Formats: sequence, structure tokens, C-alpha cells
Amino acid sequence: MNFSSRRAVKFMQNRLPKIRKCIAAVLIVAVACGLYYLHTSEQFKLIDSEKVSVLRPVIYYNLPNGSVLEVKDKNPFPFEIELAENVKNLSLPETIEVYGYEIYQKPDEVFRIAKSLGVPADKLCYNEVTHAYLYHDDRLSFEYYTSTGYFRVVFQTPKAEKATALLKNFGVLNYDYREIKREHGTFFARTFNGYPSNIGVFVRFDKGIRSVEGLLLKDVQSKGSYKVLPVKDIPEKLAERVKGNVKVDDWYLSNIAFTKLTITNISLVYTITPDSILPVYTLHGKYVLEYGGIKDSGEINGTMIAVLS
Repeated sequence: MNFSSRRAVKFMQNRLPKIRKCIAAVLIVAVACGLYYLHTSEQFKLIDSEKVSVLRPVIYYNLPNGSVLEVKDKNPFPFEIELAENVKNLSLPETIEVYGYEIYQKPDEVFRIAKSLGVPADKLCYNEVTHAYLYHDDRLSFEYYTSTGYFRVVFQTPKAEKATALLKNFGVLNYDYREIKREHGTFFARTFNGYPSNIGVFVRFDKGIRSVEGLLLKDVQSKGSYKVLPVKDIPEKLAERVKGNVKVDDWYLSNIAFTKLTITNISLVYTITPDSILPVYTLHGKYVLEYGGIKDSGEINGTMIAVLS
């Protein structure tokens, strides 16, 4: 994980000549939602257009007549979106909490965090450009970013302790969590109302515990209870956005060029934004595009804010 924006341009060929240009930006606080978060503001909003922009894929099709069709902000094809039978009866509450949060920013707070992780607080260095507290010796390296609450500790010699015991000794596992196995390690995802989030601590294993990294929150406060978007309404809401009829940044699809999209899996998770911790639907489905000589199919991933403002 890192804090720099990245752009990836990927070119692919299918049955008919087709070029896909996928643009993505990745920030530690926005991996799950596909959102690029900008800087701060004062008034709480579910989605603040001044701080959130969605980088959507741009797809180019070489048509049989030699012309090129660009699919960018909306789907130019007639289409339908449906729910697979297995997701129609997903059980969800009628309302759900949205949260605000604070992160550790004061020097004395960071010193306490460093000390709990075994870092000599009196030897921390502060980088005014990256807003990071840094330390390195022959035992470990440490970094903490006051702009995001992200921290990382890398051990030169892997720790032989159990992950949960180590994290509790460090004082960074003081929340309800769900263990999620990932490649090379385990993510201790913080849960809200029983639902997992992209907030938590990742423990990387390599002959023991090699590193610990994640987000540290100083405080979490309820911003109120909001009505949940019913699952049955997702196709209609998504269709309005895919058509370009509704200009909002509360959704993302990895591909909007299709004539039929079947959503085969829906789950609810919490994700962090600059102002809040929001419940979000993660979507997975299969698409088909058959129109004017163009034939394409594949899988789609996406997200949509799960509450109504």
C-alpha cells in the first residue's frame, strides 16, 4: 500500500478489435470503493463533490465500418440490468448507522503510538512534506501519516508471536473485528454493526510476522441513522447512473459498455472517506454486449453507496 496516485493503462484485444483504456487511482483510504479522495472540508455530507471524484474506465471499440466508438461517461447502447435469483432476497436492515471519525495528529499522540509499538519516541523524525513520522534502526522501521492515520511497522527479524496477541500488546486491536485471509497475511477488518470495513490492520507473514500496517482511528462517532437502499432498487438506481441521467459520484462500475448486466453477488461493507465511514454495496456480475456487430462478454465489479441521503 502507498499514498501516491497511480495510473494504469491497459490494452486488450477481443474477437473484434477492441481497446480498453482503464484508468485507476489508488489511495490507502479508498481501495475498496474505487474513489479518489481530495482534501478536507467542514460540513458533513454523505458524498462531497469537492472532495470525491470517481475515475471511470474509458473503453474504445473499433467498429466494422472502421470508425471508433468511445464509451466514457455513459453507456451508449440499449441495456438492461437484472438481479440474479440468489441475491434478490438478501437480508438487510431498513436503516443503518453512518459514522464520523478522528485520527491521531498531535505529536504526543503519535509518540504514544510509537512507544506502544516498541519505537523510541524521542528519536522519531517528522517529514513536513509527507506529514509522516519516521524511524529506522537495525530492529525495525516505523512510519505514521498524520494526514490519513496510516501506520506501518516492518520488523527486520520476523516475530514468532501469534498475530492477535501481538496486535493486542501493541494496542492496535481495540475494536470489534473480523479476520479476513489475504495473500501473504491476514487483515483484521474493523466491523460496524456486524459488517466488515476496509479499516483495520494487515499482518504480513514471512517466516513469522514481518510487518503490521493499517489505519488507526482515535475516535468514531455516529452521524445518524440512514435509510438503506433496498436491494431490489439497485438495478433501477444503477441504470439511471449508467445512462448518464444522474450526475453523482456515489457509484462505480469497472465497465459500463453492455447490453445486459446480471448482478450475481452483493455484499455490504463499510468504507472510509475524508469525512465519514459509509456503508457501501460491493457488486459483482456478468455482462454481455451484442450490438451492431460488436460482441463482448465478461465480469464486472462495482460499488454503490448503500444509504439514501
